[in-house]
Amino acid sequence: MPATGTPGWATDGDPASTIPATDFPASHYNMLMAEVVQVIIDAGLTLDRSNWGQLSAAIQKMIASPYGGAIFTPVQQGGGADQTADKVCIGNASDISGILRYRVGSTDLGPLVSGNYGAVASNGDVSVYSLYWSVSGRPMLGYGATGAAIQWAPIATYSDVTTETSDRVAAVSAVQGQLPNYVSGIWYLSGGDQQVNGLTVSGNTGRPQVFTATTDYTLAEYSDVTTETSDRVAAVSAVQGQLPNYVSGIWYLSGADQQVNGLTVSGNTGRPQVFTATTDYTLAEYSDVTTETSDRVAAVSAVQSQLPNYVSGIWALSESDVQVNGLTVSGNTGRPQVFTATTLYELAEAGDVSLMPFSAQFSDASSGSATLTFTPSKSGTLKIDYNAGTAGSAKMTDWELSATGATNIGGAGNNAGSNLLAGSSLFSVTAGVTATITLSVTFSASTTEVLIGGTAIFVAS
Repeated sequence: MPATGTPGWATDGDPASTIPATDFPASHYNMLMAEVVQVIIDAGLTLDRSNWGQLSAAIQKMIASPYGGAIFTPVQQGGGADQTADKVCIGNASDISGILRYRVGSTDLGPLVSGNYGAVASNGDVSVYSLYWSVSGRPMLGYGATGAAIQWAPIATYSDVTTETSDRVAAVSAVQGQLPNYVSGIWYLSGGDQQVNGLTVSGNTGRPQVFTATTDYTLAEYSDVTTETSDRVAAVSAVQGQLPNYVSGIWYLSGADQQVNGLTVSGNTGRPQVFTATTDYTLAEYSDVTTETSDRVAAVSAVQSQLPNYVSGIWALSESDVQVNGLTVSGNTGRPQVFTATTLYELAEAGDVSLMPFSAQFSDASSGSATLTFTPSKSGTLKIDYNAGTAGSAKMTDWELSATGATNIGGAGNNAGSNLLAGSSLFSVTAGVTATITLSVTFSASTTEVLIGGTAIFVAS
């Protein structure tokens, strides 16, 4: 660095400067160099004393970085060949997203045409990439799912349309001139009628043929009709001669009765069959009836012999009683079930309800206890009604109802500060788990007799 008042650079090989030291003090020079270095560092470059182009490279990089490049290359707006020098602004249209709109100078010139606006990819729509005028004299449209798969399609011009219009007018006029020679295929067409598209004579049968869009019809000639008339007269006469030998299928037909159209014997079952227009019936023979009669008598006899083993569902049924239709054991609960036509009743089993007493007596004692031990076969609820007292005058000072193998649900007991206790409590118990309930009492002094006891009622869930 140059010393104050000394022109030029430090003697480190740098080119000489003509800036007078008095006009550019060393402190300013140092600040300038620090700012230059900071620009190079901010651009992410490594300082290199031998590279005199680092500041320029750093500035280029910092300008180009926001646009995804390493070197900023500006694009000229206007001023090119066949262009004005006006400023051009391009941006997304504020009134419709997805369309670019442009302005030249201060004049809005509207939207640019998009090649994919309104396209629905899920419907198979693709983008338009190019539109140009072909040497064939028609516009060409380039389109495709990607730029690598562009297809080209020619577009009709207005002259194509006017030429086709002229040809169509001439063709229609020529056809109209011939229409009086043809039969209309839609004359008086209505409802479910079909248009006739063609009338020909078959080269194979020699008969007229009529064609619609879905069906071909072969027509009869007058000679066919006269021949058929003659055959019909002869056939009717022959059939009428046979009618007395047949049974009528409509004799005494009325209401919702159906006509019998046929009576046959099935080759598969060997049984008679009756046919109507909608239904086939297989009839029984007399041997079928006698066999069924024999089977029915045997079956009824077998059932009757079993009836004494069953319980009647209507025994002593009277007034508003309801018949019992079934007695089962539930696969879910294992309990008996009784069914009527409208209601299901679940019955109790032995062990569902149990009544158990417990008690204890002590003489000349100031305390005592009584215990109930119970192992339920089913889970349920145990209700304890308990009491304790003494024949003496000592007061009850403490009492406790404790339990193991059972869970207290709730209850209440009271001795009111006297020598008598009464209470009730509920416990939940579990199948197979032994429940032990103990009632303990304590008196203020020894008494001649202490009585403790109660009753327990168990109800299965």
